[in-house]
Amino acid sequence: MTKSEFKQMIIAGLQKNTPANVDWTISEKTVTKNNGEEREAVTIKENDSRIECIIYIDELYATYDNETKFDEMLSQIIKQMLEKPRFVHDMMKQINDFDKMQDKIIATVINTKQNEQALSGLPHRNIHDLSIVYRVVLNTEPQIATILIDNTLMQKWGVNEELLCDCATLNTRELLPTEVTIMCQSATNVVQLDACEASSRCFGEKMYVVTNKLNYYGAVNMFDTDILLNIAKRMHVNNLYVIPSSIHEVILCRMDAMTIEDMKLLIRGVNATEISPMEVLSDHPYLFDAKTMKIYSI
Repeated sequence: MTKSEFKQMIIAGLQKNTPANVDWTISEKTVTKNNGEEREAVTIKENDSRIECIIYIDELYATYDNETKFDEMLSQIIKQMLEKPRFVHDMMKQINDFDKMQDKIIATVINTKQNEQALSGLPHRNIHDLSIVYRVVLNTEPQIATILIDNTLMQKWGVNEELLCDCATLNTRELLPTEVTIMCQSATNVVQLDACEASSRCFGEKMYVVTNKLNYYGAVNMFDTDILLNIAKRMHVNNLYVIPSSIHEVILCRMDAMTIEDMKLLIRGVNATEISPMEVLSDHPYLFDAKTMKIYSI
């Protein structure tokens, strides 16, 4: 069975098994994700709601084996739709009220060139070849749910990008606390640390992974210069290389950890083989200067 045939089977199955008391519109859609990556999807939307549930076909198609498993898959989709958390509905009713949303705004970072078209409709600010964009956090448990803030929503709120940035600066670390992990020379020896605390045994380490507690768009912490300065001090260095391993995390390392060319090869290799194309942040490292408290593109 081809993926297209599978998608049509999903749509037909949902239409056939929709409960009689539920008014759903089921359709197919191509969704443009980060870095311009397009993914085939089926959408389900209750006609009296603004919430649209997106079901990505690739993941389902990859796990499809037989008719029995398909029936189970279909039942699970319908169950999840019927049991959607109430908080999503409540939050969507409040989404146009900036006073209720301003404490939920966070910052995330994406590649500027790879998202040029999407950025034309989003409030953002460019830093080198990266762009800060903003999201509203609906919930963090049991999994994170966010809404990307576009120009339309910003205009409804009657605010500007500068205010969004101020809100995100206050909220991001509070809602998604920074997490720093030491990468020891032995791949099996990994030590978890608080972002602002480390013991003397760590001073000799050459690499730190910086993300947040959910590992969700944690690479934005590369612009939190207080965190970078803290790590530079603990490493007894004035400069750190910032390696963008994905949109979710960055690696900080001493300048003597590896050459720039080796870093570029490492980043490009990871981008090509280890992470999804839509999770790629950049193909080159950056430099943090602890004296100027600035980040430079290399």
